[in-house]
Amino acid sequence: MKDNSLRELFRISIAAEREARSLYEVLSERFSAITAAREFFISLATEEANHILGIASLMESLTPEELDRPAPERAIAVAESFLNYSARDMNKKIRTLGDAYRQTVNLEFSEVNKLHELLFEISHKDSDATKELHSVLKSHLDKVSAFKDAGVDMGFTP
Repeated sequence: MKDNSLRELFRISIAAEREARSLYEVLSERFSAITAAREFFISLATEEANHILGIASLMESLTPEELDRPAPERAIAVAESFLNYSARDMNKKIRTLGDAYRQTVNLEFSEVNKLHELLFEISHKDSDATKELHSVLKSHLDKVSAFKDAGVDMGFTP
């Protein structure tokens, strides 16, 4: 990490969301012949774009002094795992829709969402807004789980 500030944690979190959005956009094109899969990946890409806006808004709600505060060690450890994540590299590993599903699960249930939750806890003062952000993340993860359950209907087995 460049530094151990909250600002750097936000930067890494936004970068991870951008990479996820990019991956889902590519996957929506790659699997466009399977309507349900295409729509699923388009919806995930859209949600990632909304996550970027939400994280950026949260960051903007903090003062420069708050953003310059040192981040907790647990948050730094989580963030460092995403420094080298690349949608392009991930896409190269995907051959089938089953591969795409596994990579989606790995990404969405990885430390990236834990990083977002840590950012919400560390930086947000309004508990109702924090609850809403947690709800958005849960909804996103529920959608990924539903994708697995619908796999047979989409013509693949994860």
